[in-house]
Amino acid sequence: MIRLGIELEQRVAPEQNGRAESRRYLGIPEGRFAVGWIGRMTAVKRTDDVLVAFKQLRANGVDAVLCLVGDGPDRVGLERRAQELGVARHTLFLGYQEDVAQFYAAFDTLILPSGNEGTPVSAIEALAAGRPVVATRVGGVPDVVRDGQDGFLVEAGATDDLADRLERLARDPELRERMGKEGRARVLPRYAVDRLVDDVDRLYRSLLSEAGARRC
Repeated sequence: MIRLGIELEQRVAPEQNGRAESRRYLGIPEGRFAVGWIGRMTAVKRTDDVLVAFKQLRANGVDAVLCLVGDGPDRVGLERRAQELGVARHTLFLGYQEDVAQFYAAFDTLILPSGNEGTPVSAIEALAAGRPVVATRVGGVPDVVRDGQDGFLVEAGATDDLADRLERLARDPELRERMGKEGRARVLPRYAVDRLVDDVDRLYRSLLSEAGARRC
């Protein structure tokens, strides 16, 4: 398996860079727990589960704000759903954004409750920015997020578990910092462009070597 190669240093900022400015721009006080989600608002992303888990998080006494970065066919329904759940005034619908680095800087964690995923770039970017990830154990997610080390994994549809893991991170800044540092240290070399080039080069050389051996 050859993993993605992403110019992470150019796409996301380290943990401390730009945080104060980003949160000021979004109107998020420094002491407030910021949950982020980035993606396309479609059924497979289970964005409704984000809202349900977020409602439970606030019901558990956590002063939190939810930042939804992205657009898609489900957006109107999700805005209506946020109203129904009573979390609309604590939810920022930020629409499609070309540059997402400033948003990772503002988040305290990323939530990814998808019903299916290949290799989740948003999770890789969040970890590269030093942000722990709370995600579902589907598709390629467990290859990116290590449960209990740089984030948490739960089963798809388990909104109570999503809320529980978010609350654990909200109430333990040291845990967030440790997970963020471990995630960043791991994903930067693992998904580096140079590493991708080296892997592809080794693959082609091995194929050429096998082809030459067969001809002999």
